[in-house]
Amino acid sequence: MTMDRFSLKQIARRTFAVTALSAALGWGFSPAHLLAQRPIYRPIQAGPQMTPPGAVQPPVAAVPTQQSIRELASRHPLCIIVGERLASQYIGTETNDEGPFQDFILGANIQGTQKTNTKTKLDFVSNASVMRLHIVLNGVTVSQTLSQTPQAAIQSAGNIEFQVSKQVEFDGSQLKTWSPAAFLTIRQQHLGASTPVSQVPLLGPLVNNIAMNAAEQRRPMAEQIAAQRVTQKVAPTFNERLDQELIKLNQKLSGDVKTRLENAQLVPSHIATLSSEDAGMWGVAFETATPQAAGQTIVRPASANGKRTRVLPARQLLPAPDAAAPAGVGGKMDAPAPFSLEVANVKDRALCLFHESAVADIVARYDIGGKEIPSWMLKRFLSGATADPNAPALGTIVLAQQSPITAQITGGELLVTIRAGFKPVVGPEIPAQAVVFAVRPVLTTDQIVMKPELRSIKAVDQQAGGSLGAVAEGVLRQALEPKLKEYTLPRNVNVPRQEGKPQFAVRLQSLTLADGWMSFAYEAAPNAPTTPIMPAQSWQPTRTTMKTPIDQQAVASGAERAE
Repeated sequence: MTMDRFSLKQIARRTFAVTALSAALGWGFSPAHLLAQRPIYRPIQAGPQMTPPGAVQPPVAAVPTQQSIRELASRHPLCIIVGERLASQYIGTETNDEGPFQDFILGANIQGTQKTNTKTKLDFVSNASVMRLHIVLNGVTVSQTLSQTPQAAIQSAGNIEFQVSKQVEFDGSQLKTWSPAAFLTIRQQHLGASTPVSQVPLLGPLVNNIAMNAAEQRRPMAEQIAAQRVTQKVAPTFNERLDQELIKLNQKLSGDVKTRLENAQLVPSHIATLSSEDAGMWGVAFETATPQAAGQTIVRPASANGKRTRVLPARQLLPAPDAAAPAGVGGKMDAPAPFSLEVANVKDRALCLFHESAVADIVARYDIGGKEIPSWMLKRFLSGATADPNAPALGTIVLAQQSPITAQITGGELLVTIRAGFKPVVGPEIPAQAVVFAVRPVLTTDQIVMKPELRSIKAVDQQAGGSLGAVAEGVLRQALEPKLKEYTLPRNVNVPRQEGKPQFAVRLQSLTLADGWMSFAYEAAPNAPTTPIMPAQSWQPTRTTMKTPIDQQAVASGAERAE
């Protein structure tokens, strides 16, 4: 998503060459080959400016970020929020190029040095219906040039500040984009002029002054030509390279990603995206009583008569805002959400919010209620060894018809409940038991330590007298508890980026489990390069590939003088 460095250098060379050339041709004197010994200096004067806008101005009624996240999470059990600064660090690239250049344009020999710096960033725009953002390329080129023609020699200095912005929208299923907009600010200063009479007392300074005035009169036209060159070269190149990246992303979304979700039966029933001034947000739900059963996904926004409408999941996961309550930070709310602390610094973070109800919704996709599991599969789990499916069966495990697997998130723990009975080959059937496992994550310096525990074993229907009894429960505990061992996950994760760019390191800063929600907050890893700076290339003097007859004559005369 960044500009090609070589193309950008060529554009900058032509831009400054045109500006210096127009100044040099602004008056008609006899040939001059030496720079004036006593040039006339002028203060820097800004030319016609097209000031680039700063941050995209939000609408007047922009919804605060915290309120937007709460509204998204109130209906979608899985949400991912990416802050603007973190996203800019992920996609951003800074490029520095510096060196000499030489060119011939319309008979003028242009020589000088220039330095170009470009940066790419991402800017989210507040929108309650779709995730909207701008990918912005900012660049500054500074140069020192000497333009020589048969009539004059002009020494100049200047810079061009340019910004190219491309709007992108993501509705959860595909990326849409528009043509880019370009803004420029051009400043040029003519430092000195030389003529054949520059060293003649009295007459030389007067002629130099006339030459500088003529160059100043030509400067607005030269800056307009320079602006046209930049917009005609920079914007199309930026647009083409960015479109190529977006096409690749859309192909992955409609191809590999969609296929994997379909094979795993994890196609969301609802998808919603939106954005604020600080972050982009994506939320999904996995309800089963929806068109998803027919292989469809409800994507918000849906279009009805040209107007965007919302199709929301049926379940509400957070209390609705109290309209009678006074408005506070983040809008009107009954109580702070469990992930309020993580949201506070969302601009520098990536958040993942997971609600406990998603576990039951996902399990329902596989229709495992009432299904029987052979005992050899249980033996493989308990022994950790390969079990023989052809071995004599001791019985089968029968998962409960209703809610075979559920989860609860509370008090810093994830509680997973498995409801199942046992049907032995010989003997009475053991009624369904609710086996509760607790997992408590603990953050250390470099790891996430997951500590599992067998919390309880109880009959699903206690009124029917389905308890195992102390002896049977003890035997089951002795079989299960040795298999519950701690395991670790790294806190630092390397996220791949586009080809040719180093991986992006992020670090888990907080992990909260409370009130039904598990929230992960990631930030850029400390001391990790987040905006790679491309190395400067070895510069070589370059010449135009197409020369006019005047150019050819100037080259020939220069060779004769050298002889």
